[in-house]
Amino acid sequence: MRLGALGVLLTLLLALMPVTAAPGDVPSTPTAASPGGKMKLSAELIWGTNDESPDSKLKPIDPKVAKKLENLPIKWKHYYSVTVKELTVGEGKTTKVQMSSECELVVKNVDGTNVEVQLIGKGKPAGKVTKGLGKGKCLVAGGDATNSTAWFVFIKQVE
Repeated sequence: MRLGALGVLLTLLLALMPVTAAPGDVPSTPTAASPGGKMKLSAELIWGTNDESPDSKLKPIDPKVAKKLENLPIKWKHYYSVTVKELTVGEGKTTKVQMSSECELVVKNVDGTNVEVQLIGKGKPAGKVTKGLGKGKCLVAGGDATNSTAWFVFIKQVE
């Protein structure tokens, strides 16, 4: 996995997009990290493809996340959740998260509000993104995969 032109485009477009509430949800107000600068994050590894999943273990992604991806100039018929991990990162601290056998994240809580995410694919650096990640915002980065498919990492701050 590498952060190709598609991954750079996704990172730039989605890094600026807030996560919006669905109708009927109570909107969250963007705020700084929790006391002590700790950030509780959710990271989801997503696979985008035009084909049905050959793996029955893969489930379609949350409709709110799918809506975000549908607003981009990329189109796949199906988006599958490969894995979801929750992590807490203290201010100034770094945490490694194994998302799959081929995908690892290195997440640094820079200052209690900004995160730096390094993507590691097949043991090699695939890209790095730094972004403010207040509640209600998301960070998405990804890259090309085999057979005209793509992978994404969707990260958001959770309560």
